[in-house]
Amino acid sequence: MVVLGVIQSAGVFFGQGVPQMKESFKIIAGDSDMGMHELRRLIDGQEVEFSSGITFGVAAELERLLDTSPNVRMVHLNSHGGRIGEARAMRELFRERDFNTFSATEYLSACTVAFLGGQRRFLDSDARLGFHAADFPGSSDHDLRAANQEFVEEAVAYGVDRRFATRAYFTQ
Repeated sequence: MVVLGVIQSAGVFFGQGVPQMKESFKIIAGDSDMGMHELRRLIDGQEVEFSSGITFGVAAELERLLDTSPNVRMVHLNSHGGRIGEARAMRELFRERDFNTFSATEYLSACTVAFLGGQRRFLDSDARLGFHAADFPGSSDHDLRAANQEFVEEAVAYGVDRRFATRAYFTQ
């Protein structure tokens, strides 16, 4: 039994633990594959644009910029997504400050979570939005289903229709 327990533990470690550790190291190292993001003020400091990947630490960087931009009322989000924890922090920042959100090009993956923080949300007619199910290397199907259900509940709390949210966050 002890030998079987050790074999099972090794299987879990190599099947889940190692991929999760590798991904965590990528996050800490700066997520170079996400691309460098850009933050800039627009329209006399009344709007801010965020573009590219949502990487570790970007919510704090955005908050620092917003702290020095008291006239901002809208945030442009044009992103292919990134880290969900940072997207959630961005969403809460937008909600706390009563900002509107807008996308002219695309808001995909984790960016959809940040976008929901807007009091009013605007999309250009040519913009693309992209939802999908959660994915993190080494996560079990059970953990991913639970994460997707959590995304659904969060989206519903931000005014998204439950049927739409369910379909959006359970799509591979």
